[in-house]
Amino acid sequence: MRWGGAKISLQQVALALWVLASPVLAADEPAQRWEALLGAAQKLATETVRIAGDEKVQAARAREAARWLPQAPELSVSHRTDQWLSDLGGREWEVELAAPLWQRGQRSTLQKLSSDGLRLLEAEKARLEWSLAQKLNEAVWLVREQGAKLQAAQARFAVAEKLSADVQRRVAAGDLAETDGLLAQGERLAALAEQEDARVALQGARAQLGLLVGSSNVELPRTDFRSVDREAPHFSYENHPRWQEAHARFAIARLEFENTRFGGEPVKAGISWTQSKDTSDEVAQRMVGVSVSIPLGGQSRQALSRAEANTAMVSQEVELARLRAALTATFEQAIRARSSAARQAEQIAEQLALSERTVALSKRAFEVGELDLPAWLRLQQSASEIALQSELKSISLSRYEFDLRLAQGQIPWR
Repeated sequence: MRWGGAKISLQQVALALWVLASPVLAADEPAQRWEALLGAAQKLATETVRIAGDEKVQAARAREAARWLPQAPELSVSHRTDQWLSDLGGREWEVELAAPLWQRGQRSTLQKLSSDGLRLLEAEKARLEWSLAQKLNEAVWLVREQGAKLQAAQARFAVAEKLSADVQRRVAAGDLAETDGLLAQGERLAALAEQEDARVALQGARAQLGLLVGSSNVELPRTDFRSVDREAPHFSYENHPRWQEAHARFAIARLEFENTRFGGEPVKAGISWTQSKDTSDEVAQRMVGVSVSIPLGGQSRQALSRAEANTAMVSQEVELARLRAALTATFEQAIRARSSAARQAEQIAEQLALSERTVALSKRAFEVGELDLPAWLRLQQSASEIALQSELKSISLSRYEFDLRLAQGQIPWR
């Protein structure tokens, strides 16, 4: 194969195609790992089982709303005679079939309740997925932060151990006092204790993540594969899963209030067949009848039901207003937090560069005897703290970008 006069092998073409495809695959891998962890968390969530049960309930309600009659019809059979325990006298047999009737608007209201119930379940699923993504996000970033603290503690211990060995050698040579040797050993032990504390904290953070996803050995997903635009993103609370769930609950509460108009026993229509015969009659008499049963009373119970339903509807409406304000405030806070983290990251980067130059100069000053050991240790500790803060600010900046997507009601890695 030739390209532009140059001979190209099939292996080279395959390698080029693999290189071109690699970034796309690499971009998908982190999201797939996040999705796998989210799926594991969903399987363990107790609310997932509850939603699955509610789906069966809603399916039963949908079948009930699609029936021809609001309740099952009733069949009654009766027999009467004026001569008990005797074949003489008159006898009467009656068979009646009574069927309850839908009231005007009752069936359509129940059908709306059924469809809105299914929409509520979908909203609950989306809200559950979002809330689990939020918990997963917090757990992963906590492990990241504790891992950074452990790395900083390990770096401090490595420096302290090297310094202690150097100081002990110089003490033995008579260049430094014995108190300097004790001070260096104390710094080494303090760094070792900090390292162990950081290791325990990291194990605790990993345990929390393991409880969430049901595994004690979780490989952390990458968190740097996607970045939120620096411009202020658009926010619409109507698209947030929490709002959609609350709005679905309000719609159901409103329909349940309307459904209280149909409270009490339903109106029933019946048809009967009656046959009566006396011993003196040669031919039995047969009659067909029609009846309508209208329940009376029950207004006080219906009024109570309407009052309770109205209270529930108003409560859901108030919750919508409260949630709208809360979601907007959370989004605005996420914007401010991300902006503040960006400024702090720039400031700590300047401090880190200055600290690194200071440590390099102070190290040379300590080696030539121009700086005593306590001052050198203070500078070294300050530099370690600044390095740790720099790493934590970098992690926080990425985390705030994830938090901003969550505040918008989105899944950060999608």
